[in-house]
Amino acid sequence: TLAYLNTKTKGLQWGGMIYNDWDVASTRSDAADINSFKIQPILNYHFGQGWYVGLPDLPQTSNNETNNWTTNIGGVLGRVFPYKKQHLQMFGGVYYNSVEDNEAVAAEWTLKFNISFLLPE
Repeated sequence: TLAYLNTKTKGLQWGGMIYNDWDVASTRSDAADINSFKIQPILNYHFGQGWYVGLPDLPQTSNNETNNWTTNIGGVLGRVFPYKKQHLQMFGGVYYNSVEDNEAVAAEWTLKFNISFLLPE
């Protein structure tokens, strides 16, 4: 995995992450080989009062066995806010998934809602 995140520009976070998944030794003879390359662009713009918009937190994936890509297009809207003595992050996103691989298991549309505790306080 290789990752980079730049937070030096006020109100903006940008960067990316790339990684690859391989199987080492499949114990099932009928199992397909795994070799998938993933790239995840990171871009978030922060408004006041904890609000932000950004790119999806899902990677673009290439199945290197079939040379097909699964890409997602969409965005998220979220907010970081205090709750009692704890900070929380809440966001929702809508993504369209373009799937080239007929054997891939991926929905055409994804709706995501997330609430996370931010630690340490």
